[in-house]
Amino acid sequence: MFHIAICDDDAVEMEITKAEVLRSMSPDRTQIDLFLGGAALLAAVENGTYVPDITILDINMPELNGIEVAKKINDLCPRCRIIFLTSYLGYATDVYEARHSYFVLKSEIGEKLKKAFGAVFADIDKNTIVSFRADGEQWKLGIEGILYLERNLRKVNIVCRRRSFTTSTKLEELFQYIPDGKLIHCHQSYWVNPDYIRSMTADSFIMADETVIPISRGNRESARNAFFTYLHSKQS
Repeated sequence: MFHIAICDDDAVEMEITKAEVLRSMSPDRTQIDLFLGGAALLAAVENGTYVPDITILDINMPELNGIEVAKKINDLCPRCRIIFLTSYLGYATDVYEARHSYFVLKSEIGEKLKKAFGAVFADIDKNTIVSFRADGEQWKLGIEGILYLERNLRKVNIVCRRRSFTTSTKLEELFQYIPDGKLIHCHQSYWVNPDYIRSMTADSFIMADETVIPISRGNRESARNAFFTYLHSKQS
């Protein structure tokens, strides 16, 4: 589930942005929270009860403008990705004062927001690190290098492009920084990276290294839907 914060000083504009987000993202994977002004968003983040994955920030707001808010979010929630939203092209150079993934003009939100989310997820993928202990050492791997995970009793096999690891690190720890949908849960014991699925049969995924990963009956519908969603995202 992605937690998306929309912050604007105009309630009507926020509802427009929310509708566009729902057009661009799967509603069942998205929780949207609205904040009327930068102070309201920062109050939620600063007290530690709210950690957004993505924040869509209007720039031209009174008291605290979006760039000032973004700088604080960069510090408080370093994993949160920022999309700037504004009616004024003149802010295009100012946005580089804060770390962000994309800049969208409000007049082009219907055309550009989906592209902005694409940039956000590419940014997340580049920085998604799986941390675990194996062979007496602490390892950190980028998610893009993992083909699949296999749970084997109390251990997890992490199969990568060049080698494999066996770790006692708990699954919930491995998954804490992996975005929803990045790995497909196709069987009680398997999670696969769709980037490395070569083909799909009625009851299995064939991976790029020729490994056949079973798709269980209970996971068949969700796994197939997740794979088709992945293919559609690559074509759009």
